[in-house]
Amino acid sequence: MHVIDYREYSPSSQYVHNQQQVYHPILSEDVNLSDNAKMTLHSAVTKIAEYCQVPKQTLFKKMDQEYFWMEPSGILVILLNVEEIDADMFVEIPPDHWWIDNKTPCA
Repeated sequence: MHVIDYREYSPSSQYVHNQQQVYHPILSEDVNLSDNAKMTLHSAVTKIAEYCQVPKQTLFKKMDQEYFWMEPSGILVILLNVEEIDADMFVEIPPDHWWIDNKTPCA
């Protein structure tokens, strides 16, 4: 099993300047992204796949691997473990562009 200390990879975002981050794992199927985040993510994955010479479908399939909510910033971090190029890729989604899908049925 590949173990990563995610604290080593704190993002260089405006949201986390000089703050201690706590990473909370969340399930990818519980997360919704804004349309803007989806378009940007699709574009970024396509460009990364082209640059790394990995089929983009390979990266898209890995998009549900590991999701983390960073506290207190509210950033969503998506970790892609890409064995094909022996790399871990981190994608940050700003707090205004993602939310937890409340699937609790109404009574």
